[in-house]
Amino acid sequence: MKIAIVSIGTRGDVQPSLVLGLALSSRGHEVVMATEERLRPLVEEMTACAVAAASRDDDDDDDMVGVEAPPLSWRLIEGDETGVVYQPGVQEMLADGKFLKMMRASAEWKGKFDEGSIMRSYVSALEGADVVVAGGLCLSRAMCVAEKMGSGFALLVPGPTLPTSEFPIWALPVPCSCMNRWSYRVLYDALWRQERRGINEFRRRDLNLPPMSTGPFGVFEGHGNFPVLVACSSALCGPRMAVPRDYPPYALVGGFVFPPDDAIALDDRLVDFVEGSDEDDGRPIVYLGWGSMPAPDPARMIELARGLCDASSCRGVLVAGWSSDAALDPADGRCASAIDAAYAGRTLLVIGSARHSWLLPRCAASIHHCGIGTCAAALRSGRPQIACPVMVDQPHNARVLDRLGVAAGIVPFGKMSVDRLLPPLRRILDEGGDGPLCRAARDLAERIERESEGNIERYADAVERAGRFPVPSGV
Repeated sequence: MKIAIVSIGTRGDVQPSLVLGLALSSRGHEVVMATEERLRPLVEEMTACAVAAASRDDDDDDDMVGVEAPPLSWRLIEGDETGVVYQPGVQEMLADGKFLKMMRASAEWKGKFDEGSIMRSYVSALEGADVVVAGGLCLSRAMCVAEKMGSGFALLVPGPTLPTSEFPIWALPVPCSCMNRWSYRVLYDALWRQERRGINEFRRRDLNLPPMSTGPFGVFEGHGNFPVLVACSSALCGPRMAVPRDYPPYALVGGFVFPPDDAIALDDRLVDFVEGSDEDDGRPIVYLGWGSMPAPDPARMIELARGLCDASSCRGVLVAGWSSDAALDPADGRCASAIDAAYAGRTLLVIGSARHSWLLPRCAASIHHCGIGTCAAALRSGRPQIACPVMVDQPHNARVLDRLGVAAGIVPFGKMSVDRLLPPLRRILDEGGDGPLCRAARDLAERIERESEGNIERYADAVERAGRFPVPSGV
């Protein structure tokens, strides 16, 4: 089959879809990965690493035939509607918690892109697909194109966002449990009102389809055979930490999706730094990572990380993520001097990205922004955490980590300082690997591993069985 996977947003939004695409490709399907230009390097890196790994496996076993998966084909989705968070002025708004101003800036940013061009890029990218798999941020557009083609359809989301009476949607806390299911309807109806006009114009102008009267979740409920792949642990599913009893049969909560170890390159400098030397005196290592959240002042972030390491007698690995271009720019003298001084003393290593499955289990603690992808990797590591949320679902994720008993503290990103981060870090270090935080983290990691073992194959099975839209008349 030809399978088109489309996802936009941050790395945490796109990476699970990419891992699913690689798994489907290894089954012999022709897979297209459609996303924005900003995410193209991620697609190319993971695809190249996966193909290289398959080639090595083939070399090790002469009896293996055809193990090398065909590389994913990348397709462009025009625009960059979530790219506003990478603009310097908006980064400062995020750090200061000025979310109303950020929302206005976001509206202005989206106005820079031609909506028609974006819509038509979905038609081009998904053309000819037997099955379309969409990420949550592009659900409506992808669904419309799949409907036009009479394709199979599936949705992949990184968290438990289907309506349930057991807990409310993360974005809309409610005062009593009787309003839990209502919270989803309110939010999804509001989102549909925002996009209804543009989506129905797209359907009329480009697809020759009748208007949608309800949003995309109404289509799921009406069809009943489009799988929704909820790519997270059931531990995140409300107070019961279990799949909601009222989830529909088309929902599959199958555990976090993790990339294969060899799908992400392992930095030689990172290995050398972490494995240590006689000079390191056994100092514990702390992970600091902000994922897709850019720091408005990378030099200050480097100084903060170094100061925390000095105060706690630790060494640190700062994974700069989307701030890496600025943080690692040799032309920025302030950043360059801070990085060189810290690395020379083997106190702090600053890198652009890292293989979390290798790095995090070797750390005593992780300090991060609570993006869902980083939360998943940190939970899997079995190490306690310090939550430093920025925006959107991150404050909710921080509270979940606290409820699960694996977070030593919550320090909002805009309020981070050595004085605020040091007490929760010392609490983790003082446990010596055997206190309540450390035990809870290890127990939860075992659960995460059990849930995720083999889950990518179950998700791939669901995609292969996805129900199809009826072919529109006249097509």
